[in-house]
Amino acid sequence: MTLPFDKDILPETVGLMLCKVVGDDDLRLAEPVMFDGGRPAVLKTLNRAHLAGHVGGSIDKSASYWADQLNSDWDTIGEIRLDRDSWNSLKNHWMRCKMQPSR
Repeated sequence: MTLPFDKDILPETVGLMLCKVVGDDDLRLAEPVMFDGGRPAVLKTLNRAHLAGHVGGSIDKSASYWADQLNSDWDTIGEIRLDRDSWNSLKNHWMRCKMQPSR
C-alpha cells in the first residue's frame, strides 16, 4: 500500500518535530518525537493524522503547519506540510508532545 505522502518522507526519517507559525512570524516548535519503529512508524503515525486532515507536500512561505523530519542523530533532514487538523491530531493524540518555550 502506497500512501499519498510516502515519497515526501525520506528513508532516514525516524522522528518528527511539529512546527507552526503563529501570527505573522512567531515560530513555535514542539518537542521532538523519535519512533522506535523508524520510518514505518513515522508513516503509520502520519497516516493516522491524514485521516483528520491534509498530510504531504513541501512547505513554502504560506505554510503555517508542518513537521520537520529527523534522522537518528536528531538532525532536521526535511519537512512535510500539514494542515491545522492533521497537526492537532498529531500533537494531541498520536504524538502527545508539548510545545517548547518561546525564545
